[in-house]
Formats: sequence, C-alpha cells, structure tokens
Amino acid sequence: MANAEPHEFLELFLQDDFWELIAVETSRYMQTINAFADIQDRQRKFLKEVSVAEMKHCLAFICAWVLLIKDKFVIIAHHVIRRS
Repeated sequence: MANAEPHEFLELFLQDDFWELIAVETSRYMQTINAFADIQDRQRKFLKEVSVAEMKHCLAFICAWVLLIKDKFVIIAHHVIRRS
C-alpha cells in the first residue's frame, strides 16, 4: 500500500456499494425536487440523475477545496481563539 495512489487508499473505505447508494439517493432527491419544487424550466435542466462517476468527482472537488482552505481556517480559528 506504500506505493498506492490516493484513490486506491480511499477505495478501501468507500466501496462500490457506497457510491451506488449515494448516486441513487441523490438522483431520488433530484426527482423529488423536480416534482414538487416551484422552479422555472431553465433551472430544471440542472436537476438530473447523477452517476457514480459524477459523485466521485464531486467528493474529489470537495476534498480539494477543503485542502485549499484548511490553512486559512486554522489561521482564522487561531485568531478568534486568541481574541477570546
């Protein structure tokens, strides 16, 4: 495992059944929003079923974003704690 890629390590914990469940439940939520929400037709085109690949990309984006802002958050938290 020492030479493994990051996604290979993550796959030890987040296996295919997890991703399938997330994709199915996200798609079900979008169907509910489509059916009951008061949204305009131009907004409705963004509400569609999602695939496992799209959910993986979404998680990768969130992780990258957290890694980018974590230092800023630590600095802000440190500043807030010092002021208290």
